[in-house]
Amino acid sequence: MGNMFFSKKLCTALCILITIIMLGALASCTPSDSGKESGSVTPGGETDTDNRESESETNTSTVPGKDTLKIMYDGKTDFQIVRAENSTDDEKTALLALREAILKKTGTEIPVVTDFERLYPVKEYEIIIGNTKRADKEYILDTSSLGNFDYMIKTVGNRIIIIGGSSSATLAATKYFISTIIDNADSANITLDLGYAYESIHKTNNEKLIKVMTQNLLATDTEYASHPETGMYTIAKRSERIKQLIISNAPDVIGVQECSAPWREYFDKISSSIRYKRIGADKNQKIGILYDSNKYKVIKSASFWLSPDPEHEKYATEWNNGKQPTERLGMYVIFENKATGDRFAHFNTHVGFDTELLAQNQTKVLLNYIDKVKKEYDCPILITGDFNYTSTTAQYKTFTSGIMRDTKFLATKSEGAGSFNRLKDKNQHTHAIDQIMVSFEDWAVHSYKVDYTTFDGYFASDHFAVVSEIEMLK
Repeated sequence: MGNMFFSKKLCTALCILITIIMLGALASCTPSDSGKESGSVTPGGETDTDNRESESETNTSTVPGKDTLKIMYDGKTDFQIVRAENSTDDEKTALLALREAILKKTGTEIPVVTDFERLYPVKEYEIIIGNTKRADKEYILDTSSLGNFDYMIKTVGNRIIIIGGSSSATLAATKYFISTIIDNADSANITLDLGYAYESIHKTNNEKLIKVMTQNLLATDTEYASHPETGMYTIAKRSERIKQLIISNAPDVIGVQECSAPWREYFDKISSSIRYKRIGADKNQKIGILYDSNKYKVIKSASFWLSPDPEHEKYATEWNNGKQPTERLGMYVIFENKATGDRFAHFNTHVGFDTELLAQNQTKVLLNYIDKVKKEYDCPILITGDFNYTSTTAQYKTFTSGIMRDTKFLATKSEGAGSFNRLKDKNQHTHAIDQIMVSFEDWAVHSYKVDYTTFDGYFASDHFAVVSEIEMLK
């Protein structure tokens, strides 16, 4: 009897215990307070089924329990930076700037690869710079709305995409990412929220539009004396054609080269009728700038020789195999918009072509002055000129290796090729030797063209005009 009573008590206890276990199991299956099931949907749209708590400690790319990418954690990273195998110079510059910023901040160098997958396999954690073969294959991102000056930065899964509507916009996007994410991180950890998204969409401000023109005028009546129709190419004949080019293009500022005494007299004579005033380089007025005097006022102007001693020395024989080269110089004018107060610096130049060394060193003098003016006035820079070199040369690459870029390659709409005609035809050069360059972070370039206009078949000069419409961003 006693044994039977004990057995009944044991049976009752077991039933109670089983009931408690079943209730606990049922409770574990109910939804959480947030309405999500176990495992969360990240802002980037991917399902995090294990809530990151079961990941091994070697995967440092996300914070356990949080929707965060760890770009760098305790000096370690699972990320690599990816660029296209055929990426542009601006994209390469962007990549190097990002790598250096991360190295400077954390002391750790992040791996850099191209999108050539046979050599560099796809990884789960990547920072992708610009357009690569990863697009539409490893991730989907709609970039169709990006204009030349627009960019976006976005996480897609465990990838960070930095991309612009042009390579210069991609560079701008990378600099934004560095300044807002990398520079603000602590020294050991760099993180980014999953679902992070930033877009910079440019809207045109007509008050900040500037149309720029450069024109080598051809200084004399005799340079093409052997031309069969030399009588049609005197300054007296050509001056009206130049005037018509100015009227038809309606630029705000014009850089002129080979502005000899007859040209200066002509421009000063017609200035009131075409609203342009002329500023000649004070060291030698063979280069000058014409500007819309109704729209702009002059804050400062200065000139300098393209020589080792730019303030005093007209030329350097040591740059020209011991021979005396033609005197070359540069100038700049700080303009202020009368209506808005916006300022910019307009440089103008005519570079020598005697030797490559000469052109390289004269280019470096120009860049030194651009750097000085940029630091002093902190304003956008543009330069017009007959550079006597094309985009295929070492000198050109030197000029565009820093803050300056050619409007031809920045423009949303770009037309024309060669700019030197020798009074023959437009195909004397397949690349322009007359350029309009800008400090690319300060301007949006809407259009570029080499103006191939002739007048009853006759040229205005042995150089065509080059015209760009640019917009000040600052």
